[in-house]
Amino acid sequence: MQTDKVTEARGNGQFDYSKHPISLIEPAKRKNQTFPQHVFPMELKKYIQDKSAHGYPPEAFAANILGAFAGAIGGNYLLEFTPVYESISNLIIIVYGDMGSNKTEPYKEALRPIREFDEKLRLQYLDDLKQWNQSLPEGRGEKPRKREIVLNNVTFEALKDRLMYNKNGLLIGYDESRGFFQSLNQYRRGGDKQTLLSMWSGEGFKDTRKDADRDTSAISTRLTFVGNTQATLLHKSFGDEIEPDGLLDRVCFQRITKRRRINQMRINATSDDHAKVRYHETLKFLLSNQNDVPIKLSRSVEATEVFTKYFDMNNSRIEVTNHPFYPGLYAKADILLGRFALILQVVHSIYSQEEIGILSGEIAQYAVDLTEHFIEQGKDAYNTILELKQLDPEGQEKVIGQFLVDNLGYSKSKAGQTVGKSDQWGRKFLNNRVASSDTLKD
Repeated sequence: MQTDKVTEARGNGQFDYSKHPISLIEPAKRKNQTFPQHVFPMELKKYIQDKSAHGYPPEAFAANILGAFAGAIGGNYLLEFTPVYESISNLIIIVYGDMGSNKTEPYKEALRPIREFDEKLRLQYLDDLKQWNQSLPEGRGEKPRKREIVLNNVTFEALKDRLMYNKNGLLIGYDESRGFFQSLNQYRRGGDKQTLLSMWSGEGFKDTRKDADRDTSAISTRLTFVGNTQATLLHKSFGDEIEPDGLLDRVCFQRITKRRRINQMRINATSDDHAKVRYHETLKFLLSNQNDVPIKLSRSVEATEVFTKYFDMNNSRIEVTNHPFYPGLYAKADILLGRFALILQVVHSIYSQEEIGILSGEIAQYAVDLTEHFIEQGKDAYNTILELKQLDPEGQEKVIGQFLVDNLGYSKSKAGQTVGKSDQWGRKFLNNRVASSDTLKD
């Protein structure tokens, strides 16, 4: 989907942030930073509004709910997005905001039903394992395997092991998402991140190890990530360098727009328990389904028309943007559109107690609204990252160090030492010297 445009816009090398001051970066449109709650069923909107009255940032709670549904759907449903492409529910959602903006409570509340269901599965597994151990070896059959749904504090190698035996998918939940992304490539250079990008696309994997009994593989992958991070650390949430490798294009960012403090009105506010129970029941219904063959949703004529118009509009803006990251964001929007449509149609069908089978034009339009929201959120996150990169003291040291290399002929090692870092730091973070006959030598 317009990958040639993405490559052309980004170039072959890494984007040089120091040469693009903030004033030259295409500004994000800030028409509406709040989450478009109208895409959800009425009863679910009531639940979000109820929690908002108790101090939950509604945009954070709504984004986490979207991620919870994506993880619960897993491998149970597909959408015939185009005649040659099927949409899955894999998402990466990251909520960010200032310290004290109450990121944690909406995250915990949205994932609570999944964690409760996961705990029941754990207890059932322990009971099955106990009975298996107590049975006679000749008649006890295959050893029980633990079914899991939600993971946190997991290494990437352990994640692949779990995906082998959880065909319908997993949800990774991190209250501080930096812990997961910074652990990628910890033991091998570049491999983990590229595998994660393939997993986002639903592709399988195969790791061949010295001991063949320890090989890990999966034909396809259903994986959703939901996490939080601080706004001031957004530029450090994905490693030391922001690379044009496509990871940021795939993230659905949601910014918390303002702090919400507990006051007497919120303490005395009532809760809509029915809306909460309905949310929990809907998630647990999805989690209880373990379809060997996923149910495939088809498109209505109206939905096809909505998608066609969106594709035309989206392709046209890829042609005109000069921002280094926006083309990739727009290209991934086509994929996210189908995923949002699948998630929203499944959720609306369950809430309205209708058969899950056909994507309606109305839900397709909701998916467009949600896609456009996350595009604007993505732009805001990109520009926030670029700005923080320039304001960060280490970012300034890179600018000075690169100047020494480019204009004064310093080696990368010497430039790193000159700015108060190490020679290893210089070799890692500075680009090669620009060749020139009149540059100074070390």
